[in-house]
Amino acid sequence: MDLFEAEIREASVVTLYLLSGVNLRLRPKLFRELSPGSRVVSHEFNMGKWEPDVTSSVKAEDYRDPYLFNYWDEQIDDYWRTHKVYLWIIPGNVKGTWKLTIPDFSGNDEFTLRFDQEFQRVRGQVLEGASSISVFIKDLKIRGNMLLFTLERKLKGRTESLHFEGIIQGNTMRGTMEIEGGPEKGRIKWKARRDLSTLRPIINSRK
Repeated sequence: MDLFEAEIREASVVTLYLLSGVNLRLRPKLFRELSPGSRVVSHEFNMGKWEPDVTSSVKAEDYRDPYLFNYWDEQIDDYWRTHKVYLWIIPGNVKGTWKLTIPDFSGNDEFTLRFDQEFQRVRGQVLEGASSISVFIKDLKIRGNMLLFTLERKLKGRTESLHFEGIIQGNTMRGTMEIEGGPEKGRIKWKARRDLSTLRPIINSRK
């Protein structure tokens, strides 16, 4: 059947042995239909600007008698027996503006998070309510539907780091946070909701 029309929504793993040009044509369908966390594995051919999460070099076994080959035959044979295998994990979409609240935190802190994303690469900015305290976001990582990041701020001469991890569920995120450098201890629950007017696709090009 037509691979561009095939139903793949239920798949958790998709394996490919297609030329790179076909991979690029198929890429939008993979992002559109596969759930975050689904794996895509390609033998030999890449996905353009979508960098793989893991790349492996695999050498096929050779059952032929090595004494039948001279040096150059061996080099050529070795080249053709070595293959690249690429793994991608479909990332969740966090692109846009989010309101993050920490209900159980003293002061019921609220942050505005602005994420820019292309494939699994994420950049972010953060504002803390109406506070004049500078807050920085770092260590942003996305893997499937899981997002990890750290908010860092200075309070009364000390640096406080808030380590977040959460699950992306459409236009909401929920998870837990741990504080480093502050008086609070243990894991604290947080949640965030995206401004729907800022939702954008995470694929910006066909290359």
